[in-house]
Amino acid sequence: MSRKRQRMQSFREAEKRKLRTPPEPWSLKDKLVAFSALGSALLVFIGTPFLSMYMSHRNAIDRRLTHWKIEYGLSESEILRLREIEISFHSPSLFGASKPLTAKESALHNQHLADQMNDESAQKFIEDQQAAQRGH
Repeated sequence: MSRKRQRMQSFREAEKRKLRTPPEPWSLKDKLVAFSALGSALLVFIGTPFLSMYMSHRNAIDRRLTHWKIEYGLSESEILRLREIEISFHSPSLFGASKPLTAKESALHNQHLADQMNDESAQKFIEDQQAAQRGH
């Protein structure tokens, strides 16, 4: 291809580029769809760790209560009351770090749990908890 022909072709391409119309602005519906998709992706990205933390917290409480039910021979009504206490006392914080408990707070919590159990189970529970604290 000759130089003249190449030059003419580049001028034609430049003219074609000039003749292109600018893109249409987005309609409100298009903006809402794009914003919703972006917001949903962001929500999933941020919400997944919090959901995971919540589920692991609940699973830990369920495992603990199942162990106590077997170990101390607790009834379903006792387990339900203990679950409410455990969830309220050990509720996960926003960023997953919970404040350390003092020995007094831990003893009060254990006594509150024992108050919900029958006398025989409560005595064994308190003894086991005290032995566990001495072991730490």
